[in-house]
Amino acid sequence: IGATNAVCFDVSAACSGFLYALQVARHFINTGNRVTALVIGAEKLSSLVNWQDRSTCVLFGDGAGAVVIRRAEEGTDAPGRVLSTVMGSDGNLADLLKGPGGASACPITPENVNSRPNTIHMEGRETFKHAVTRMLEASQQALEMAGLKTEDVALVIPHQANARIIGA
Repeated sequence: IGATNAVCFDVSAACSGFLYALQVARHFINTGNRVTALVIGAEKLSSLVNWQDRSTCVLFGDGAGAVVIRRAEEGTDAPGRVLSTVMGSDGNLADLLKGPGGASACPITPENVNSRPNTIHMEGRETFKHAVTRMLEASQQALEMAGLKTEDVALVIPHQANARIIGA
């Protein structure tokens, strides 16, 4: 692509990795360090899914996407610019969605292999409740930071696992 003066690095944060990378790129641009950023998000969760657990295997898959963002010219209101972002996590909820084993802290052994500790484990109902609540809170906060109201937004494209979360 001819990126001769590029900075390149990985941000590993599962589904939210793309959002974290977009935030990093935004900061590079806002500080004047870079003019253009290419953010690529890709994940391959099919290798971490327990295909015998129907409550999780239908929610996780493989995917990729990319976006180019550029610094707006001085004095212009460029379309597509990032107006605000809201990031967060809650370590108290770590047990709701996890890969409990498979690495050096919990290696796969003959004794635990049948419980598939190296696959994604999720508490679905609790994850659903927190996803809905946090998505609403983050959306309201982002609107406020951008100086906008709900009626100013024509379209929302959320990253969520299913229509029930989006509808709620």
